[in-house]
Amino acid sequence: PESEKPSTDALFPSNLPIQTYAPVPGCGAALSIEILDFDCCPVRAWASRMLVLVNYTSEYVLSYRWEPRHLFQAGRLRIEPSCGELSPESHSVIVFRVCSDEPVDVSGEV
Repeated sequence: PESEKPSTDALFPSNLPIQTYAPVPGCGAALSIEILDFDCCPVRAWASRMLVLVNYTSEYVLSYRWEPRHLFQAGRLRIEPSCGELSPESHSVIVFRVCSDEPVDVSGEV
């Protein structure tokens, strides 16, 4: 029965967009969000957020690489996949995971 189902945490944010922002004229790629907001992250627990990277071109392969640039201690920010290629008119779901030994409020423009 419905009442016996275990409680679970939401894996995706409630404000996950259904469609990505329109590409900038002259650019062939777009992200599903402009700001990645982790809000207040629990101490010593992994918090995850995701976005979608879209290749709008019909003829070009898009190569990408996410560089954390030492934003956290080694291993405390994971980006999966951190690099790759997108075929024309394809997309990739990118997951960002953060863990900290102290309280932290994380958000930033992507």
